[in-house]
Amino acid sequence: MAAKKTRQSAPKKINAKFVDCESMSGIDFHRIRKQAFDYYHFEHKTSALLPSLYNWMKDNDYSKDDIEAVKSQGANGLSTAAILAKCLEIGMPDYLPQHDEYWQSLEGTSGPMHPVTDSIQRFVAQAIAQGSIIVLEKREEEAKQAAPVKTIQQRMIETAQEMCHPLDELVEELHINPETFDVKKHKVYNILRGREVKPNHARLIRDFYASDYAELLEVETGGDEDLKEAYSHLTKKGLKNLIDFYKEIDTACVMLQEEAKATRKPKARKPVAKDKLVAKLKYMKSDEKMKLVSVDPTKILDAQELWVYNTKTRKLGKYVVDDEFGTGNKLSVKGTSITGFDAGKSVQKTLRKPEEQLAEFKKAGKVALRKFLEDIKAVDIKLTGRLNEDTILLKVT
Repeated sequence: MAAKKTRQSAPKKINAKFVDCESMSGIDFHRIRKQAFDYYHFEHKTSALLPSLYNWMKDNDYSKDDIEAVKSQGANGLSTAAILAKCLEIGMPDYLPQHDEYWQSLEGTSGPMHPVTDSIQRFVAQAIAQGSIIVLEKREEEAKQAAPVKTIQQRMIETAQEMCHPLDELVEELHINPETFDVKKHKVYNILRGREVKPNHARLIRDFYASDYAELLEVETGGDEDLKEAYSHLTKKGLKNLIDFYKEIDTACVMLQEEAKATRKPKARKPVAKDKLVAKLKYMKSDEKMKLVSVDPTKILDAQELWVYNTKTRKLGKYVVDDEFGTGNKLSVKGTSITGFDAGKSVQKTLRKPEEQLAEFKKAGKVALRKFLEDIKAVDIKLTGRLNEDTILLKVT
């Protein structure tokens, strides 16, 4: 949200346009340029200067959509651009070599003086990026409804604007008395909490002040000479107070958003159907030679043990659930693999006489199954969890 300008003792009105600037010395041109800039800065509202910016955009081949996007921003972040466009309109040169030479000779300046259009283009590009979204939403809403009904986003923006009225008053006070304003006295976080600002409102409020905050930071770093000139009336303390208060607003909004994330309940996941969990599992449904039939694979999801037999390698294996603390864990399936098993206890052995040994397996009860693998004289081989088309799902318990 654009800060209000502070009226100071205004420079004398400029009675003539820029004339014969090319023949001027660098210092003379700098003096006239600054007088013009200060005159429009202090004696004109930004809204009165915006038509000059729109005309500049039209003359520089910006599209109607671009101009509409910039218009949607109003005066937000466009004060400097509008003043520069007005100065160009009344004849100020875009760039003078002698002005650049004079500027670089001054103590405390950083870098060369760039063409004025470079600065205008940068401000316009930012306004187009922000305004295009608003214009698009506006057009979509108009297409959907013949009657002018406000969107949820518009109502939220209006609510957020209402919520930050106390901040607007403090910003106005800050711009009137930047040096004496006590930033620490005003707790922005408490003000917003008192207004019951929600996370979405905090995001919008942060955006309201973002462009002004960014502009002040750029003045502090000295990256843009036109901005430095626009804020040259401020002392170091005044500029610091401005930056510190805008930082307080930005930090408070971020805190409100982060608090909401920390206290937000995790979304309950809808359980996946059992048949979908085992849909990709590879196994052999039946083996005619060994007279074996696999159990329903969905039963694995309720089991603590799974017996498998590989018809190709003649290996009999047992998956044991990983449930060290007895919390009731079950085996599970992910893709083509068994998961949730104890890698140390889940082993397989090669059967020397599979027909006889599998026949015994079918007859064995729970007690006999506990030592069935131990009684097979073969080397223990760790199970990996991966199944294939040669695997029979023998039994689940």
